[in-house]
Amino acid sequence: FFLARGRLHVFDGSATIELAFDSATSLAYLGELAGQSILGSSNRLWSSDGTIMGTPSAAVLSVSSGVQVGGSILIAHRDGLSPGLYVYDALGLRMIQAPTPSGEMVANGDRAFFFAGTELWQTDGTEVGTSSIPSFFDGRELTPFASGVALLDFEGVSYTDGASVVRVFGEPAEHLAELDGSLYFFSNYRLFKSDGMMAPLIEDFTT
Repeated sequence: FFLARGRLHVFDGSATIELAFDSATSLAYLGELAGQSILGSSNRLWSSDGTIMGTPSAAVLSVSSGVQVGGSILIAHRDGLSPGLYVYDALGLRMIQAPTPSGEMVANGDRAFFFAGTELWQTDGTEVGTSSIPSFFDGRELTPFASGVALLDFEGVSYTDGASVVRVFGEPAEHLAELDGSLYFFSNYRLFKSDGMMAPLIEDFTT
């Protein structure tokens, strides 16, 4: 799926099909529900099976970011009227009582994690399953890891399973990545590996 010349298109491997009008400049694939691809642009939320007749506009909504958690698509709507956190599923679109995500949402298992300002939050797509996670660190990047997420801030790396936040590394770091159950990151040209508790040095590229 892609946007071009004010239209939503799909390429099926052999030909390009024009599906619908959408003057937005960005498009994001959000997930699959009931055999339909769920797409979000800065103008609309789309549900498509790749055909013209099977591509209805699900909602007039500016999609800032979104992730799939189980049978629900969680959507951050930051621009326009009624900003907030929305859920789109078999029952339709609805807003839940939660702060508006200020950055990208990250899904891991049956939960999504996001920042609202400097506050870290988690949600399973329901109001009862939405809560803040106490943290002393102002995170700027989230990476799915283990049963929660790793947080990158200006002073180091932390990890949370949704209950509490543990400081893993206490120096400025960058390039968080999960590989084969371990968390890797760089700090001052040094490569570290973490299990979510400790972060031993793997290689020093300054020597």
